Amino acid sequence: MKPKYLIIMMAPLLACLIVTILAYFAAFAMTVITGQVDVLDTYSALVDEGIFNLFRFTLIIIMCGVWYMKSFPDIFYHREAPFSVILKKTFHPMGIIPLILLGVSIQIATDSILYVLGHFFRTAFASYEHMMETFEGSNSVLFIITVCTIGPVAEELLFRGLTLQYATKAFDNKKYKYAIAVFIQAILFAVYHGNIIQSTYAFIFGLLFGAITVKAGSVLPSIITHCTVNASLYLLPADIFKYPKRAFVIMIISLLALIGSFALAYIHFGSDNSTDDDDKPSE
Repeated sequence: MKPKYLIIMMAPLLACLIVTILAYFAAFAMTVITGQVDVLDTYSALVDEGIFNLFRFTLIIIMCGVWYMKSFPDIFYHREAPFSVILKKTFHPMGIIPLILLGVSIQIATDSILYVLGHFFRTAFASYEHMMETFEGSNSVLFIITVCTIGPVAEELLFRGLTLQYATKAFDNKKYKYAIAVFIQAILFAVYHGNIIQSTYAFIFGLLFGAITVKAGSVLPSIITHCTVNASLYLLPADIFKYPKRAFVIMIISLLALIGSFALAYIHFGSDNSTDDDDKPSE
C-alpha cells in the first residue's frame, strides 16, 4: 500500500470544491450584471443555476482533464490497445445499446424504489421529495443541458478518472486493487452528493460506473451511462409511478433490465482489447 496516493487523491476533490466556490461567485456576478436579480432583495438575489453549472462544470472538466493527462499520460491505452479501439468498442451496438439501457434502467429503478419506500415512509422522504421537485422543476434550458451533458463529464473525470486512478496506484501491490479502488471512489462519490438518500444510490452508481471503467480501461462508457441517467430524469413521464402496485412492477422490471444491461456491458468491455502482436511497436 502507498498512502501518499490516497493523500494525493484528495487534492482534486479539494480543488473542485474551491472551483465550485469561485464558480458560485462568478455566476452570481453574471446574474447581477445581466439584471436578473436585485441584490437588495434577499428573496430574488439568487444565483442562476444554469450559469452556475456552466461555470462550475466547465472549469472542473478543464482542470481534471489536464490533471488526468498530465498524471496518467498512458490513459488512452488499455492492454496496449489504442484509444481508437476503445472508441470503436464503446460505440459498437453491443457497447452503446447496453450502456444507454443501463442508464435508463438505473434512473427508472431508482425512482421506482424511492417511490415505493416513500409511500411507506412519508416523513423520512418528505425533504428529499421537496429537493427533487425543486431540481426537476427548473425550466432553464441551460440548467437541463448542463445537468445532462457537461455535469456527468466533470463528475466522471473527477471520480472514475482521477480518484479511481490514484486509489488504484495506492493499492498497486494488492490482489484486489481494482475492487478496493472502485469501492473507495464510490464512497467519495456518495459523500459528494451530500444527503443520506442520494448518497445511498450514488454509492451503488459509483460501484457500477467504476466497474465498467476498470473493465473498459476508459471513462468514456461511464460518461455515456451517466449522461443517460441524468437525461432520463427529464424524459420519464411524470405520472409513471402514479400507483404503488404499478411502481412495484416497474421496479422489478427495471432492476432486471439494470442487471442484464450491466452484465452485457461488462462482458463486452471485458473482451480482449489488445492489438495483435504484429501490430505492436518493435522494441
